[in-house]
Parts: sequence; structure tokens; C-alpha cells
Amino acid sequence: MRVLSPAKREEILALASQVFAEVGYERASMAEISARVGGSKATLYRYFPSKKDLFLEVANNSSRQHFGDSVLARAHSRDEVVQRLYELGLVVLPFLLSPDTIARERMVIAESGQSDIGLHFFANGPAKGLDVISEFLQHAVDDGWLRSMDTRVAAAHLLALWPSEIEPQRLFGVPVDGSPAFQQQVVARAVDVFMRAYAI
Repeated sequence: MRVLSPAKREEILALASQVFAEVGYERASMAEISARVGGSKATLYRYFPSKKDLFLEVANNSSRQHFGDSVLARAHSRDEVVQRLYELGLVVLPFLLSPDTIARERMVIAESGQSDIGLHFFANGPAKGLDVISEFLQHAVDDGWLRSMDTRVAAAHLLALWPSEIEPQRLFGVPVDGSPAFQQQVVARAVDVFMRAYAI
């Protein structure tokens, strides 16, 4: 059996991303994607067993490229807690405002009522973000910078606060100021609200 090529896999993901962006999840077909890749459907299925698997990997691949294997370094002061949350917010917000991210989220929402794609998308994306933030917050609680809390709930609050000034506008096609200056202000206000709720 031929060894699967990492380069071919990345090519498939890039071309599949284009197809999903152009026609949406429901109308996208493995036949169309394989035609763009320039191989047979059988080859495509060797890399990805189904259209759902391919779409989820497109979404996960984008997230990995943007965030990498992000971890939040343990803070050594209250000010460092604020700085770490501010810096992460400035990574999260541009990602949420990306046209590709918005298009994928719309596709997942549309498909979630008909399949379990939303469950898989959440488990491989937002849930992992919650884990990273929750672990960071738990360290901050243990070190005395934040009050005792359910850190998973607090992480959910933070993830909701960062984009609170642009939701649901971004998903509904309402113009949103995407300038760096605006994003910095939005993130700073969100972190300020969070710290007012949870700081000691």
C-alpha cells in the first residue's frame, strides 16, 4: 500500500477549503474536490473517509495554523494574568473576524441540525480552547490572583466576553470594525469586565 503523503494531504485540505467556501458544506462533493486535486475519489477517500471528516479537518487545520499548540504560561502576578488574557484575546478576535472562520461557522451551524458535525467541531475546537483557558485560570486561582471559581465556567465567560461587542453581527453580515485599534479596545474592555468579576 502506498504511503500517504503529508504534502498531498495539505494540498487536499487547501483545495477542499476552497470548495467548501465557494459552495458550502451541503453542496460540496467529494467528486468536485477530487477533480480539483487531480486524482481519483478512491485516492481522496484514502486520506479522508468521508466529506464530514474532510470538512472537520479543514476547520481544525485552520485553527492549528492560527493558534498552533497554544498554551498560556503561568502568570506570576495579577498584572500578568491581565496581560496573558489580553494577548490571547488579540489572537482570538482576529481569528473570529476572519471571513474563512465566519464561513466555516455558518456551515457548521447550518449542518448541525441534520448531523453530529457540530458535536465534532465543538470537541476539536472550542472545547480545546476552554481546556487551555481553564487550566490557566486554575493556576491563577491556586496562586491567589483570582478568587475561587469553577474555572471551566469562567473560561466560557471569557470566551463569550472577547467577541461580545461583535456578536452576532459578524455571523449576520453586519459590518464590523476590524481595525487593530478597535480590536485592542474590545479585548481590553472584555478583560477588564472579566477581572472585575473574578479578581481578588
